[in-house]
Amino acid sequence: MAENEWFPPEWQDDQRMSVLFAAFRDKSLNPLSWNQKMNFWMTVISEKCKQKGTCSLNLDNLASIFERKGKFPKCLDLVVEEMIRIKKLKHLSDIEASSSTKGWLSWSLSVVKKPISWSFSRLLGSTNTNTEKLVYLPDLLQEKCNELLRQHYRCIEHDISDHILELEELKSKYQPLFPTDIDFDIVLQQLQTDRKILLQQINDKETLVKFCKDGEKEVKAIEDIELSLYNIKKVERDLEKQIESLSIKCDSHTQDAKAYVRERKKKMVLKAYQAGVSALKTTSKTVNIDKVENAMDDLQEVLEDQDEINRTLSAGEITLDDTSVAELESELDAMLDEDQQQTDLDDLADLMNNLQTKDAEYPNVPKTSPTKSMKGDNSNIALEKAYE
Repeated sequence: MAENEWFPPEWQDDQRMSVLFAAFRDKSLNPLSWNQKMNFWMTVISEKCKQKGTCSLNLDNLASIFERKGKFPKCLDLVVEEMIRIKKLKHLSDIEASSSTKGWLSWSLSVVKKPISWSFSRLLGSTNTNTEKLVYLPDLLQEKCNELLRQHYRCIEHDISDHILELEELKSKYQPLFPTDIDFDIVLQQLQTDRKILLQQINDKETLVKFCKDGEKEVKAIEDIELSLYNIKKVERDLEKQIESLSIKCDSHTQDAKAYVRERKKKMVLKAYQAGVSALKTTSKTVNIDKVENAMDDLQEVLEDQDEINRTLSAGEITLDDTSVAELESELDAMLDEDQQQTDLDDLADLMNNLQTKDAEYPNVPKTSPTKSMKGDNSNIALEKAYE
């Protein structure tokens, strides 16, 4: 059982489901229980079809739909018989019988040039399916017919031309409504029976479906002007498909061209890499690995020294105790005394230099006795010259 599948609450009760899966007992023994069990299964079958979006059933597969814990219900044959009896289920052949009863087949032959014999021998002729095992739920079928008409009328833009569609186009357009081909076929068969649509084959490959206009009781025959408009719209659709196809091809070629350009760029980049690698190899041949290692070691040592200096500078202020301060002051005083003594010595040296300079300004000491120089008439002159 799938996680999102619908089943009634009783489905979780093993004891209750054991009774419901068993074959029916004679109705006269317990009419109330018999009716409850019958209503249970008719409701379950109808709800299961609604959940799957289908209005048809294959009786050969019906039991497998309700498999539970490896067991299959043994009472469904009687349930199907009862549903057919009260017309909650019908065989597919009943639709064709209804069409003939209403005279629809003879009416269609008189209004179309190439009418279709819309029979299920066409739908199922290529399979081995027994048509007697195919049934439908009339209420669900009518709901699908009404829904198809509603969706079709919502799509009408031009009342004169939009009521005619090609059969495969119709099937594709409303595909979500029809989980199986059989559903699609019996809906069209029912609408044709109700004279809400008309099917006309115009060639071996094309079958047209014409809807009656909204508000009309029944569909009218396809007129020549409608057929001409259909052909024009068909040409337009074909051109649009060709344009779309060419656009896709154009986009594909554009992507191929971009990929080609990218590939060429990759090749150019690869060549640049190869040239770079070659240059590095040439350079590496002239480099002594020992010298490189020594240079790296020296650099590492310098960096470590710089880190040590940085750590020292970032350590913050130095805190000194009283003893350290006294020692620093004493050492500073001694340095100041030494500076003072040096200053005194420098002053004394300057003084002696000045004295030597002043001595140079006096006359030289005479080399002869003054008494000898004083003899003669020119004694005074000689003395003066001696002191010059």
